[in-house]
Amino acid sequence: MIRQLLAVFVCSGLFFSAYTQNLLPHIGVSSQPEMDDTICEPPVYDGSFHEVGLFVGDVAPDFTLYTIHGEERQLSQILASGKHVMIVNGSYSCWRFRDVIPTINDITELFEDQMETFVVYTVEAHPHIDLSPYSGTLSTGERNFQDSVLLRQPTTYQERLQNIQFMIERDPVVPEILADGTCNEWWLNYGTAANHAYLIDPDGVVQIRHTWFNQPPQDIQCELTEYFELPSPGCAEIGTFGSFEIEVDEEQGTYQEGIAGQTLMVPVTIRNLSETDFVFVDIVRDSVTTPQAWLTALCVDICLSPGVNETTTAIAPGESQSFTFYFFTNHEPGEGSAVVRFKNVTNALNTEWVTFSVSTQSDETITSLESVNEPQIRLYPNPAVNWLRVAGLGNDNTPWQIFDSASRLADEGYFHTGENNVSVADLQKGVYVLRIGAHPAQVLRFIKH
Repeated sequence: MIRQLLAVFVCSGLFFSAYTQNLLPHIGVSSQPEMDDTICEPPVYDGSFHEVGLFVGDVAPDFTLYTIHGEERQLSQILASGKHVMIVNGSYSCWRFRDVIPTINDITELFEDQMETFVVYTVEAHPHIDLSPYSGTLSTGERNFQDSVLLRQPTTYQERLQNIQFMIERDPVVPEILADGTCNEWWLNYGTAANHAYLIDPDGVVQIRHTWFNQPPQDIQCELTEYFELPSPGCAEIGTFGSFEIEVDEEQGTYQEGIAGQTLMVPVTIRNLSETDFVFVDIVRDSVTTPQAWLTALCVDICLSPGVNETTTAIAPGESQSFTFYFFTNHEPGEGSAVVRFKNVTNALNTEWVTFSVSTQSDETITSLESVNEPQIRLYPNPAVNWLRVAGLGNDNTPWQIFDSASRLADEGYFHTGENNVSVADLQKGVYVLRIGAHPAQVLRFIKH
């Protein structure tokens, strides 16, 4: 019998049901959740993804999850048919997961005779406005603003399905998608990580594990081809002696200004200069000089907890990796800076130090400065009830943030040229500040009725 593989990709949560005599006990969902069932608040996991989940040789727990159409899928029943199962987790707010959707679709079709494929949708890695389950901080992420992926952390099962539907409309996914249970059972039992992947054999034993699905130098197509003893697609081992350079935006540099209480993000790009070799880069927060109440964080594939001082990223030949340094400021105006060291793992001479710095001021200070130069941007109606219209913008992809009277971030996004509509229906009644742009910023007040 041809050995078959079921690849299950996890975006937010999923659990399978395997042979009862071999699998670990069933971990969850005994029936399909109701649409209004509450989603349990995910705990914050700020440890290493390499230390959680299942490992090669482990026996997987049985589980049952449901498709967006309400169809039941149980691991034990799938494995009983003699098929393998590969599980990959993720969520659409995780840009690392979005980037590998084409690979998921490819292996679903390439190995359709050997495997079934599923995507499991778990907790949002970088929710908009809500706190990230991987850092406990607000870390929507520059990529999510650029890609207009501003998803909230679901509070009901229906909202989780709506996030899945949003993903399908933006990036069609070939395999079936399973939604994690209301208390995130799959995510909690298969590893509290953003994009794990597992290949499980018919006996329920893990044969392949990816901490990040298909992250270089791992190549899932080559691994599956070798595992199933199929003709090789020409896989060749790639060297790890590439070199890198840090690219800084010419206009923005590594300095930003903002409103006190705002999360400021300062991005750079790490580029692999080699066309033939991978480059592995250690990223270390060497020093930080900020007001005592501020926090800072490293953000590569995912925004790490403020307590994590270093990480490593692998960059494929000729490719680049975005890096963002986060400053979580408080409501007192201040200045802060941090030095980050980027070091080539295989060549210590290829090391760069980058200083990231920010300053914040009160919205009153910014407003008084603007009174000297009357902004041409117009807000109407003001007061607003459901929608706030913003007219007079001259540039695309202009960042904006809304802050309440206590300087707390209420919403954010990007404007396009001309007139834009911002929904304020969910805001409480009161006075708000709309901050538009960055260098310089324009700050306008409006009232929500």
